Amino acid sequence: MVRRNGIDLDVLAKTRQEFERNPAAARRTNVVEGRWDPETGQFVSEIEWGGRTHVLRSEQPPFMGGAGRELGPLHYCLYGSAACYVGTLVSVAAEAGINLGTVQVRIENDINFRPALGLSDEPIVEQVRIHVKVSAPLDEATLRQLKEQADRHCPGMYCLTKPIPVETVVTAG
Repeated sequence: MVRRNGIDLDVLAKTRQEFERNPAAARRTNVVEGRWDPETGQFVSEIEWGGRTHVLRSEQPPFMGGAGRELGPLHYCLYGSAACYVGTLVSVAAEAGINLGTVQVRIENDINFRPALGLSDEPIVEQVRIHVKVSAPLDEATLRQLKEQADRHCPGMYCLTKPIPVETVVTAG
């Protein structure tokens, strides 16, 4: 087993080969199911992953009526975007033979909550900024190349930058 940047390159190579041979194998459907608990004012989701159950909780921010006990939903969006981007960046670097050392990320978004309350039609999320710092001494050209590849191949970045069809169904009972 060869590992670089915490990535198992043997597994990644086998996955790449499988997806080249069988494009249908690359398609997956991720599912998150959860429920709103009216007593606590929290959204709770139990996700089965890796043979374990992971419990996630969130609630509205205090200024939107939440109690401030759990993270807000947008924190999870930012966390997922940051984790996905860094995961893509370190994978790209690993396949290119580049050791990154420690990778730190800071992701920020500017939010206007007026539209969430129906007070305007302005954009709710106005901008997202991602700042990444690697501990390895890499030249600007290499950093730029890694950034461009991560920008192009990161599923989280795709979700942030491309329109995606969304179908919502609300039922009673």
